[in-house]
Parts: sequence; structure tokens; C-alpha cells
Amino acid sequence: MKQKILALVLFASSLFSLAAQPVTTKTIDNGGSGLFKAIAVKEATMPDFVVYRPKDLLHAHARCGALPILLFGNGGCADTSVGYERMLNEVASHGYIVVAIGEMQGRIDDWPTGQTESSELMRGLELMLQLNRMKGTEYYHFIDTTRIAAAGHSCGGAQVLCNAGDPRLKTYPILNAGMGDMELARAFRRKGIPFSMFVDDGEHNGKWVQPALEDAIKRADKNFETLWIKNGSRHIYGIISKPQYTGRKQPVAIIAHGFNGTHAYGRTYFKTLNDLGYQCYAFDFPCGSVKSRSDSNTMNMSVLDEQSDMEAIVRHFRQQPDVDAGKIVLIGESQGGFVSAMTAAHIPQDIDKLVLVFPALCIPENWNTRYPEVTDIPDTTRLWKVPLGRRFFMELRDIDVFKTIRKFRKPVLIVQGDADTVVSMEDSRRAAKLYNNARLYVIPAAGHGFKPKEQQLSLEQIRTFLK
Repeated sequence: MKQKILALVLFASSLFSLAAQPVTTKTIDNGGSGLFKAIAVKEATMPDFVVYRPKDLLHAHARCGALPILLFGNGGCADTSVGYERMLNEVASHGYIVVAIGEMQGRIDDWPTGQTESSELMRGLELMLQLNRMKGTEYYHFIDTTRIAAAGHSCGGAQVLCNAGDPRLKTYPILNAGMGDMELARAFRRKGIPFSMFVDDGEHNGKWVQPALEDAIKRADKNFETLWIKNGSRHIYGIISKPQYTGRKQPVAIIAHGFNGTHAYGRTYFKTLNDLGYQCYAFDFPCGSVKSRSDSNTMNMSVLDEQSDMEAIVRHFRQQPDVDAGKIVLIGESQGGFVSAMTAAHIPQDIDKLVLVFPALCIPENWNTRYPEVTDIPDTTRLWKVPLGRRFFMELRDIDVFKTIRKFRKPVLIVQGDADTVVSMEDSRRAAKLYNNARLYVIPAAGHGFKPKEQQLSLEQIRTFLK
């Protein structure tokens, strides 16, 4: 009997020891609700910090370019961020790299909590910037060192204010930090620094709402802002990025995402186009994605509605006093390329140039082959787990893509990889021949969606084309 009790004690002790072991990676809330599934990581060179970041950094960088950093100080100046991990993970899923003070914990109270110095905040930044400079790391040249924010809760907010004089920090979201004499974490030394403060209406440890924090962090990138555009009863969410205003009217590039994408994909183009003097507008097609901020009901997805939305966006910009109405460019990826091509053909007088990136001109033919008869179309079709209604397929039956797109006779650039398994290269070659003034640029070994180097090649071609 004593031996059995001893065995049980040893077994329970081993379970406790196992649970208390530091973990090196952690998935929280299934990766978050953002465009990029996030993960919490304990980096070997940063044992005293947790990095919350997109799991697939390559994909995030390809879609958004270099990623901004958020530094985070915990309430009580604690050496663990486990109590904030859901919020920080959610922010990371929207394309941020979050560096939080404290070693990785599997769960709350794995071990006693200690306190940290305010200097830890900037030490975490230095370690992350080293990874950004170091060849062979996942972070190599993936971090935007011009977009660094620092946030903190309570005493962690005071830690932020204590470091607010660092010129690398661009914005400071402060969460329920005691203001008073600001003696927490010696923050009284940094009075007069501009910051954003969020105070919860309930308890001191309230439920922080991700959009508010994310919006504050975005102030670190002052190059774009939210812009809603109406199309009848439809409301289109997007972000606009403008170059420095010189007093002259500016050209505009309207960027359309692919199937189940969002405006975030368009951010890849912003810097290149802003440098050319273009305003850039990237948006969410209503019903175009399960994560669309315009309307996420994909059962109502319609390429004809998407064409109507693009035409409404064009009309909006043609009416703006700072826009050169004669220089509006459409840029579309995949399904967004198909819709952009149809839009340009329908209102050719309003479009100056057209850029199609791995355009899905095959959509009507593919689905009409899949559903040869109207009776073959089910009420719901799931494509890559995205539900689509009958209307999407019904309206494709009357679309003759190649007959329609040739109506646009102005300059066209088509960019595609020859390893694309989703969209046929032959369709792009056919389109290039049908257009009156088109050039096809083929990226060797690139698939449907470009890696960073391939994206850079695409951007270089677009830059040359628009210049």
C-alpha cells in the first residue's frame, strides 16, 4: 500500500514538473482572428521575453512588407505577459511583431511572478533588432525599424513612459496606467511625452478591445488612414496611403485583393507607389472574404457586385480635388485581377493603366466546366472552406472574359509566375495577345502568391510600367 501511495505521489509530482517546464512555442485562440495565424515564441537569444508574431513570417512579409514592432510592459511591471497573451496574440495576427517582457509561461502561476526594470523594454527591442540584422534568422530584414510602438498596462504603462524619450518609438498606447505623480517605474522623469491612453470603464484589469489598441499602434505608420466609400447601400472599407502633397493633383492606384483576401494584401504596394507620387487605396470587397470589414457574408459573394464596387471607388476618386482624374490605375491580384480587368473594360475612359498580378481570368471557364448545367449548381459550394451561394456561379455563365477585356485598349501589365498551379499561364499569354497594348512579365518558379524576392521583382516591373 505504501508503495502504491509513493508511486502516485511521484506520478503527480512528475505531472507538476512537466506543467511547470518553460515552453518554447504556444498557439493561443487558434492563432487569432487576423489575416495571419499568430504564435507565441520563446527565442533562444531572448529567453526573458515572449515574441508574439505571425506564424508564417515569410507569408506575412510577402503580403505586407516589413512588419512593425510593438513592445509591451505588463501590469505590476511583472516578468510575465501570460495574463495579456490573448490580446497580444490577436494584435500579432494582424501583421505585428510583439515583444513582451517576461519568460514564456504555459499557464498563469506556473511559477512565482517577479518584477522587472523599465530598461527591459528597450533591451527587448535591441535583441529583436539584432535578429533583424542577423542572416539566417526568421526575422532577417523582415522588421520595419521605422514603425516601433511601445504599450503597457498599469505599471507597464509607466515603464513605457520612462522610455518614451527614445526617438525610435513613434507612438505609446497606455492602458490604465496610474497618472498621479507618475512615480511608477520612475516614469515621472518623462513628463511631457505625447501618448494615447485607454481607460477601461470597469475594473483596473479590464477586457482590452483589440481594435482600439491596433488603431493606436497604427499611428506609428502615419502613411495611411481608414477610408469608407459607399456604393448605394453597400459600404466599402479600405485604407488610403498618400505621398507628400506638393500642391499638384496626384494619380491614384486602386488595389483589389483576391478570393478571400483583404485590404492588407494591398499594403505590399504602398511604398513603391507612394514613391512614384501615387495615392493608394486598398479595400475589402463586401462579401469578398470571411474577414472582410465591409461585409463578411461570403454566401453573397458576386464578381458583378465586386465590379460595381470598383466602379464606385473610381467615381469617388475622380471627384476628389487632390486627384488627377486622368491618371487612375487599377491593380488586381487573382480574382481581384479578373474583376479589375472587367472593370477597366466597362469604363475604359476612366482608367489610365491596368496591372494584373496572377489574374484569375479562368474563373468563368473553370466553374462552368465544374457545373455544366444550372441544375448542377448546389445551394452552397465550399472553396477552401469558404461558403459560396448559387448566385456566384449563375452569373459566371454569361461572362465571356476574353471577349470583354479586349475593350480596354490602354497600357496593360500582366505579372505571373510560371509555377502557378491555380491560374493558367496560357490565359495570361492569351490576354497579353488580345490587349492592344500589353506586356507579360513571367517570374521563374513563382507560384500563385509571391515570396519576398518574387514580390520585389513584381514591384520593380510595376514601377517601370507606371513611370
